[in-house]
Amino acid sequence: MKTNDALEIPADVREQLHKQGYVILKRVFTSDEVHSLRTSCDNFFRNQKHMRSHLGRNMPNATRHVPEIHWLYSHPNVLAAFRAALGTEDILFTRHCDIAKNRLSGWHKDSGEAEPYFSGDYFAAEDCQVYKMAVYLQPHRDGRGLWVKPGSHWTPDKESGEALHLDTEAGDAILFDVRLTHSGAFGGWVEKLLGRFGRRVFRSPHPKQDHALLVRLKDAYWWVRRRSNKFSIFFTYGFPNNYTSEFSERNMERQRAQLAQFDFHGSLVSDEPLIRTLLDAGVKVFGEDT
Repeated sequence: MKTNDALEIPADVREQLHKQGYVILKRVFTSDEVHSLRTSCDNFFRNQKHMRSHLGRNMPNATRHVPEIHWLYSHPNVLAAFRAALGTEDILFTRHCDIAKNRLSGWHKDSGEAEPYFSGDYFAAEDCQVYKMAVYLQPHRDGRGLWVKPGSHWTPDKESGEALHLDTEAGDAILFDVRLTHSGAFGGWVEKLLGRFGRRVFRSPHPKQDHALLVRLKDAYWWVRRRSNKFSIFFTYGFPNNYTSEFSERNMERQRAQLAQFDFHGSLVSDEPLIRTLLDAGVKVFGEDT
């Protein structure tokens, strides 16, 4: 795997994550690596069974469904970034990964507030250090990337904080605390109409999954507006303690339940080669003697 020597990790990366809940990392991946990831995600959504939600396409538990991107989790720059962010060589891979295509979003946290992934008063816990890496496979200076509310990882109130869009280039990555209030791209009035009225016309057999025709209608609208396809990948590491173990276990329970609810029977692949690669790199993997 070719390493991008131009990677920039801010000297105050831990301070930024502690204070504002996120940090932008420049030039984590080369243009060839970005192209490879886009191609793998595009091929998956074209050719493999997947889920549809928020007027787009997504695949939870991608570590078991998209082996073509396994190299991403052990990329030297990824490991260097997480080790710098967590302040230790001893980092824990949670096995979580989602990929998405042209998916819309709204304000939320990734700490599972409806059914919390963590125990106790985790919003006040200094040692709750579970970080996601968001990889957008196209530049975003258009408001269609990641939106955050800086400092909101210290409160359960999703209304707290000023909204800020994080401009990024292809090859950049964003690390953020899973407790941070954030959102992907918001829909415009056409997407909102499709979401509100389209779901009444095109009823999916599964209540939380969009009908395929509805997603195609939104895709057709984007094609008319000449909007390019938008791909993103999210995966999670943490400090090796009880908080990260709780996140790993409960997040994966959520993903398995989500797939079962949608009667998803896509093909599973072995993650044993990935686990061996990570262990050889000195990375702990949840479930492997953790």
